[in-house]
Amino acid sequence: METVLTKLSETFSHYEILNNLIPGSALCFILSYMGYPILDYSVGVCIVICYLVGLINSRFSSLVVEGICRKTKLIKWREYEQYNLAKKERPFLESILESANMYRAFLSVFLISLVAYGIQLILPKCTFIQKYGLWILLLLMFLLFLFSYRKQVNNYVVKNIDEVQKKHDESTSNKTK
Repeated sequence: METVLTKLSETFSHYEILNNLIPGSALCFILSYMGYPILDYSVGVCIVICYLVGLINSRFSSLVVEGICRKTKLIKWREYEQYNLAKKERPFLESILESANMYRAFLSVFLISLVAYGIQLILPKCTFIQKYGLWILLLLMFLLFLFSYRKQVNNYVVKNIDEVQKKHDESTSNKTK
């Protein structure tokens, strides 16, 4: 067991373990308990499945759970630029945000579990879901990752590039004065 844990810690970052693997394992366990045959494989395959389920859960939590929490003003929000500035002065903010993201991931685990349980209850009565359930799921996964990709690029990559460019432009204009 120690070897498996050592290999996992070498393969996955601390963030990935806290926000993908552990919540993904919890969601897989809950869904398996409900009767979905998710963990009927070897240990290695189960780890990969738990990670992938956790990755999907993480994206759902980032887009849907965070979106709901922001719109309902359940949480306060600051722009990424403000976070980057504060992080320079207070580096511990990064670990606090990591913990907050783990809590958000577990909110998502329980929301997805509730939805899965609801689907299980209505499935025998709903021929549409029986017939088109896989197509619906694949379309939802496509949209989830499409919007996750957009959020990652627009909110983090582009904003960081813009911050660096702005600093560069300011320092260049200060040197020419």
